[in-house]
Amino acid sequence: MNKKLLFLSPLNLFIPALSLSSCNILEARDKREYIKSINSPNYIKSGIVNNNGFISNDNDSLLSAPLIRFKTEGRARFDKLNKKFFDTTSKSLEFNLAKEIIINKLNGEKVIYNKDYVAPFNSPSPNGINKVYTNQQNNINNPQFLKDLSEAKNIEFKLKENIYFVDKKANKTDLLVNQEHYKNSYLYKDNIIILNKLLKEHGLFEIDLNNPLKFTLQDSENNKFTDFVTNVITTNLIFNPLYSKEPNEKELLFASPYVLNKNLIDSAEYIKNNHYAISKFAEDTININKVILKFNPVPIDLATYRLQIFNAFRQNLISEADFNLFNISQKNEINNFPKIYGLNFTINKPQNTNTNEYFINLNIHKAKNKKFNDAFSMLVFGEYDKKLSQENVQNIYKKESFSFFNLLHNLWNQYTGIKILGYQKYWNSFMPQSMFFDTPYNKKIMLYESIDDINEINIDYFNKDANRFETDRTNFIDYGKKQGLQSSAYSDDKIIDISKQIKGLNYEKYKKLIKEILDDFYEKNKNLIGKKIEWVIPVYSQKSIKVNEFYDRLINIIKQVDNRLNPSFEYANKNDNSYIYSHNTYTLTNNSFAENIMALLSLENHSILKNIAFFIKNYKNSDLKPNYYNHIDKLDKIISSLIGEKYIDQIINLINSDNIFKILLEKNKIEY
Repeated sequence: MNKKLLFLSPLNLFIPALSLSSCNILEARDKREYIKSINSPNYIKSGIVNNNGFISNDNDSLLSAPLIRFKTEGRARFDKLNKKFFDTTSKSLEFNLAKEIIINKLNGEKVIYNKDYVAPFNSPSPNGINKVYTNQQNNINNPQFLKDLSEAKNIEFKLKENIYFVDKKANKTDLLVNQEHYKNSYLYKDNIIILNKLLKEHGLFEIDLNNPLKFTLQDSENNKFTDFVTNVITTNLIFNPLYSKEPNEKELLFASPYVLNKNLIDSAEYIKNNHYAISKFAEDTININKVILKFNPVPIDLATYRLQIFNAFRQNLISEADFNLFNISQKNEINNFPKIYGLNFTINKPQNTNTNEYFINLNIHKAKNKKFNDAFSMLVFGEYDKKLSQENVQNIYKKESFSFFNLLHNLWNQYTGIKILGYQKYWNSFMPQSMFFDTPYNKKIMLYESIDDINEINIDYFNKDANRFETDRTNFIDYGKKQGLQSSAYSDDKIIDISKQIKGLNYEKYKKLIKEILDDFYEKNKNLIGKKIEWVIPVYSQKSIKVNEFYDRLINIIKQVDNRLNPSFEYANKNDNSYIYSHNTYTLTNNSFAENIMALLSLENHSILKNIAFFIKNYKNSDLKPNYYNHIDKLDKIISSLIGEKYIDQIINLINSDNIFKILLEKNKIEY
């Protein structure tokens, strides 16, 4: 049995693990049985997964049956010494319930794609995954497929023959999967409303329920078929067949690789569908036959759960454990003796989404109940909470606010922070590690290879005494290094005094500078003297003791800077727009540098165009400029040449619009 030590859940049985070893000397139970323990109540309310959402948990993963999907082959193995994967995972598109895709192009040409085979490809790689292509005609892994999608008028999926639904015991029924079952999915609950909205967002006509697997372009100037097929059809659960218009929870039928056999208060059991659409999976005797999710209806304390899981994992009683759950000594044992544990390490973050998900909220003026007080609002925006307008929000880049945030964000020590949270590495970029550069000067270089440049951070701030902007250069400290630690508070690899080590090396310096900013602020706003500066930091992580400890310590070191600062934190809804920070994610198709930039520009409500425009507007005519102004100025010139020199004024007028970048391109008659 191959075991996995997860950095992040959920389990995806279709994604091979990044392995250090596949050796396993323990055979306490059936190697084709997979068991996972979860220290929370059973979250599975239904075996019906048909909704407008992407795979987000184990239940979704096991019961998903897409038309086409991305498949992966081979185990990636990492060379720690040379920081390269010497064996990689091959990633390619594969037909699942569909057997072919018919593309009718805008020029009248008709193309049929009905092949998907590609040979696995292995080469040294910094990120462990190689996308595999072929030059075979009519193959969905031929680059021509993506080109044809971008020129499509409509596309239609044709289903495989002889795909039967199975019952909860995985017995084949007489019911064949057909187009009506996709219509059932679209009409289930409120799916049809959401589906048509999704189609509209991709420039497509509303769905024709008489032809539910045909999708037609509405706006030829806004062709997003490539994104729709590769990112939506492959993973959105609304495009799964549903066996009935009125499904009965007690008599569920499935077309997925696994079926929900039992769903109890403390466990859920899934068994393999031996009649699944992909015959290789159905006939393979090596694949997992049963998956068991074990729940704790009443969660136990972390220390007890940690010991319970460690012992169970060591004795081969469970198949998966979260590495970050374990304490230092347990992690050391696992790292030192990986073969004993038969480990397979999985990727710790999806490779086609942004890594950093925190953004400064430049739409805060829209919020009715802002999570900060008047003193904070005046310090940052120069206006009281209730009177805050879109024009005030631009003041976030004035030298006082700009310096306050830069200094505040760098009070803590990243090395100690990741230790508290139980992580082993820190990645300081919005863009994922596997992003590749597609510019002429560094084509095909992965972002991971530029880690030293990424981890060098320039901290700009205004020095009032010197009447100039100054820059501190610092490096985020990688796991296992002691640069930046205070020598009096560690011994060997152990941090003795966390309360000291959570502070960065420049803590005292930044404390003094922040105090000067506050002194100046209260001198100019005497009516606020005696009122503390209060704001709430949103936490988008799952609630845990470690996360609580980290934010408690972070809040504490901020309060130690000056007793006039009074921050707090709370677990927040990712869609809540009332905090100074907001949560944002974007999904990529090919993960190139250009696509990442376009994604950041196109973010609804949070396009980086706003940041650039506000920054330039604050400093363009000023004699005092931050030291990296020239870099932003270069971006400004590029955007001006693309959209027009008046784009900043246009942004100010469009600040309440959702997708500013798209609107600006349309206004200036530029193809999106």
